Amino acid sequence: MAKVDIDGDGKADFSLSLANIVMLVTMIISLVGSYYTLNSKIAILEIEVEEAKTLPPQKISEKEIDLKFELLQNEIKDIKQNFKRK
Repeated sequence: MAKVDIDGDGKADFSLSLANIVMLVTMIISLVGSYYTLNSKIAILEIEVEEAKTLPPQKISEKEIDLKFELLQNEIKDIKQNFKRK
């Protein structure tokens, strides 16, 4: 166990054991790893956003909108019927 005297009064201000040192190093390595992982993910997402900006806008046909609207209406009817049964 290492005793550390910071203010020079001859008394140990705090002590460090091998377990404490290992725990501290592990925490620092974990934080650094998380930092670099997040940075790389952010860089990848920025590249994907720039690529998406160059793509032409997608066109949605009236038929697709009508089908989605019909699907939603049918789901609402099913929910109402299920609600009335209970």
